[in-house]
Amino acid sequence: MSDQGHFEPRFRPLAETFFRRTRASEGGGALAIYQDGVKVVDVWGGKRDPSGAPWVERTPSLSFSTTKGVASIALHRCVDHGLIDYDAKVARYWPEFAQAGKGDITVRHVLCHEAGLYDVRGLVSDAHELLDWELTVSALAAARPAHAPGRHNAYHALTYGFLVGELVRRVSGVHLRDYVRRELAEPLGLDHLHLGAPPEAILEAARYFPLPEGERMRRGGVRAGVSHAGGKRSLRAGLQQAGVAALRRAGVPLDEERFARALIPRGAADFDWSADATLAACNPSAGGLFTARALAKLYGALAVGGTLDGVQVLSAETLKQATAPQNRRLDGVLLLPMHWRLGFHSIASKRGFHRGAFGHYGFRGSGAFADPRRRMAVAYVTNCGGGSPIGDGRIFEFAGLAARCA
Repeated sequence: MSDQGHFEPRFRPLAETFFRRTRASEGGGALAIYQDGVKVVDVWGGKRDPSGAPWVERTPSLSFSTTKGVASIALHRCVDHGLIDYDAKVARYWPEFAQAGKGDITVRHVLCHEAGLYDVRGLVSDAHELLDWELTVSALAAARPAHAPGRHNAYHALTYGFLVGELVRRVSGVHLRDYVRRELAEPLGLDHLHLGAPPEAILEAARYFPLPEGERMRRGGVRAGVSHAGGKRSLRAGLQQAGVAALRRAGVPLDEERFARALIPRGAADFDWSADATLAACNPSAGGLFTARALAKLYGALAVGGTLDGVQVLSAETLKQATAPQNRRLDGVLLLPMHWRLGFHSIASKRGFHRGAFGHYGFRGSGAFADPRRRMAVAYVTNCGGGSPIGDGRIFEFAGLAARCA
């Protein structure tokens, strides 16, 4: 597959690395960068699906937890419109949420993963139930938190987006799917930015390749658009598929049971994340369908103060609040210092942490972030990669090279 796209000369080392990494992989991907409000990198290549179809300019890709950043921006826009307050109790806007001792949980607790509602295994009986919005948010309203609000932070891997999305729906009167389209995608002229994709976008979508050998899904794991080897395996084998092995290699002492409860719902081994029905459902935790250029332009607005091409995505004041660090403890699920903002985490690369940068990385390699110090936004989408819940080595490499080139 030939390399496609364009880039400004100073970003040549990054573009060449992207093309080299993409040629070496069995799938494909796209990388885009905005700096000073201008698109300076927009490249793509490789295979769109296991049949060998080429990745083209408009190919969108499922981006797993990178979706959480987009859902968060939608809620911050509701703050700008005076519809919601970070320190108000969730039950003020969603009265049913006060059940089971959750009356003191605030919007801020939700946004920085301090609500104690990360247990997706206790929430739904099968992963397919996450395709049913009403069932999932009703289960969240009835759920009992694992700890008092604010006492700990623990990654709400598959519940976060539904909490945020239901708040957006309650205060705006519009489903999150439509709110993102109306308030973000259409004003900025983005090609594919979907939380619940329409049929025409699904026709263009990339499909996922199997996980790398040694990380194949067993019982309790995640299927990504292809069949997997069956058979009974221990919980440890399932967890290795979802990323424990990769994190352990980095020296992270994971609590395997908590990790499983947060990231691996029952029935996940038979759940196809890139099936048409999955892409069509609005799963704002892990189901967003994006192009890299759409993500880069959205975060590009935030990198220059909140406004791009005459469109104010967020006000300067809301942006300041949304990106201020909220906690610096080790995350209770990932056991890494995520330095949670309000819906975003700090950004690390092979050059270390990028001071002041914020965004969200995703399972199997995607990621998008804003770096206000460099007035730059970087986004990468892919349909292949390793099994860590916070991306793989490519996004860390691309982020570091982008900073060097900029």
